[in-house]
Amino acid sequence: MPIKYHDKLHLLHFQHAMYDLEKGYFEVLERGEFCRDLQHYLQRLLSLGHKKTVVNILEKVGTCVVEHKEYTLRLQAIGIVAEFTKLLRGQRDKDIFRIVAMIMSGWIRREREYHPGYELIFTHIGALIKKMFSLQLWHQAEPLVMVSRGVHCGTVPTDIKFKKIVNKLRRDIADQKTISVLIQSFLQSKNPDQVITGDLLKAMAPHSSAAMIHSLFKCTRKEIRLHLLKMIPEETEGVLPLLIERLKDKQPWYVVRNGMILLSFLGDPDLYSFARPFLCHPDSRVQGEVLRCIVALGGENVSDRLISAASTINDDVKCLLINLLSPLDDPNIQILFIETMEQRTTLPSMVRDELVRTICCSGKIHASQRGINVLRAIVREGDSMVVVYDPALDAARKLLGQLKDSDAVS
Repeated sequence: MPIKYHDKLHLLHFQHAMYDLEKGYFEVLERGEFCRDLQHYLQRLLSLGHKKTVVNILEKVGTCVVEHKEYTLRLQAIGIVAEFTKLLRGQRDKDIFRIVAMIMSGWIRREREYHPGYELIFTHIGALIKKMFSLQLWHQAEPLVMVSRGVHCGTVPTDIKFKKIVNKLRRDIADQKTISVLIQSFLQSKNPDQVITGDLLKAMAPHSSAAMIHSLFKCTRKEIRLHLLKMIPEETEGVLPLLIERLKDKQPWYVVRNGMILLSFLGDPDLYSFARPFLCHPDSRVQGEVLRCIVALGGENVSDRLISAASTINDDVKCLLINLLSPLDDPNIQILFIETMEQRTTLPSMVRDELVRTICCSGKIHASQRGINVLRAIVREGDSMVVVYDPALDAARKLLGQLKDSDAVS
């Protein structure tokens, strides 16, 4: 739409005002007629494809938005930019979106107190962010998402009313479709946008947390699980309810396994009660993850909890249990290890041999008559069989020799 000037004098006034704006005389923005003409001028330039000129003008207006001392002039300037966002519906130019987003984010950092009418400006900001998301202009949207995160967290201090509007903006932009697209982009291997989409997902927490956690539950690929775990928000108070809700009903084994991985991430010993029931899960992969979860949750009772799991878990998980117990300092660990070797004949041969080898190499079997007796029995059994090389027998014989050389046998 061409600019309609009433006469040549009107045109000269506009040209002179544009010159003043270019030189940084922002007082021209106090004139409503000039602001309206400027909007029409920007629209005309955009329609003709003069995008570089549009960017230059916006940069000047943006300087007023962020730097001018007078609130009324800053408000006029941000109003121009907010109205300009309406013209971007059919646009895809990255530079224009970038400059508009930078101005808007700068305004949020600058204006820390609420004033009537800000709701309309934030409506334009929300529409702008959604437009950039729809075009997957992640880098262009980042400044606005990050500054809104800063307001939410308090690193960008504002008054309560201003923060309330920003938090509403955060909720509005985190719709299910947007979060889904961000997650898909983040999980694509060798995707150049993986880092930026990950940053956006973290910045949009907790509104993005549920979708990320549900994606983690469904994930069957280890590398993707590791990526998603990095995305779990630092404020984890909202994670546990989602976890409990998901695991209260019967789920595929990998969902339960992933739930244990997530529970481990929380690192709170008091959450052991949520992990313990799954030691009885029939799938060994779940049981193994529960054992790792017990260690990750930490606390004073880690060894007791692991030792008590020995009577519950499947035989093929017991080597993992031995490995997890070996670094811990608890005299009851040696007792469990000796008992396990004493009961070796009840175990499948492949599990038995690996268990014996792992226990003998654990460094937890010290000089005791009971330990020496079980090792002698293992060596006798091995010597009676014709085997070229038996790692379990070799480890038992080596440990027995070390214990015999010990001065103290109790």
